[in-house]
Amino acid sequence: MDVQPQAIVDSVRDPQYGNALLHHPRNKNVKNTSGAYYYINEHGNYATLKGLLPRLRETFWPASNNAYRQMADVRSRPNTNNTSTGIKKKQRGRGRYQGVITGTEVHQQLRDFVILDDKNFRKVHGELHPWCARLMEVIAVRRNWLLFLPEFDIYDEALRIGTSIDMVCLDKEGCLILLEFKTGYKDYFDGADGMMEQSLVAMRNTRQNQATLQITSAAQILHRQYGVPLERMKLFIMRVDDESLDIVPVDQLFLKRAGERVYQDLLLNQGGNQENKSVS
Repeated sequence: MDVQPQAIVDSVRDPQYGNALLHHPRNKNVKNTSGAYYYINEHGNYATLKGLLPRLRETFWPASNNAYRQMADVRSRPNTNNTSTGIKKKQRGRGRYQGVITGTEVHQQLRDFVILDDKNFRKVHGELHPWCARLMEVIAVRRNWLLFLPEFDIYDEALRIGTSIDMVCLDKEGCLILLEFKTGYKDYFDGADGMMEQSLVAMRNTRQNQATLQITSAAQILHRQYGVPLERMKLFIMRVDDESLDIVPVDQLFLKRAGERVYQDLLLNQGGNQENKSVS
């Protein structure tokens, strides 16, 4: 689509926070190298950051069993039916990492679909993955959200965390729409593996709730470190598989009240990550 972020900001009613995010000086200080995050510290050196998901896992569901973590992999294999002939091909399993690989492909395509024009996208990816096409149809057509910043890197030096928001969109009023994409997990997204820990002991440990903490934590970082008011953000989890696409909104009250507790728990439970390592 070759989206021009500044043109998108200029088209909304209130461009203040879109502009603030697009041109924030912190954008130049964070680097994401294949999921490893660094930021430029007060001494002008790159310092390491830990990813958000590992920190959330260490803090809120450290005892979650491995079978639960891996179960979604076998539930997220793409449909191999031959729809043009009506002949159903036998599905061939590709191992426990099929879901992870498919999810990575979908995330990369979604990013490139926004930043590349059609010609260059086809050079890299060929056809758009069906899951991506369905996500884009919901985002841009049904919800009428404006594609803005895909895979947007942010960081919080107090938490020593770096992360990427899967997609930041804008609505017509200029509110930020934060999207967290999940692929697969059919019939298991809301299956619980015990309860969370720390201040969330009353919260079920499900894939959906884990995703909720991911996007909530990202919003808290935008609020505290980038100056975006919580009321100017709307958060959604979008889960897609061969058969369905679910849109799960994050309640604003949860974002404000539980989000504050989540941030404080992450702040207090930094474990062995107390000291940043500088990179020459």
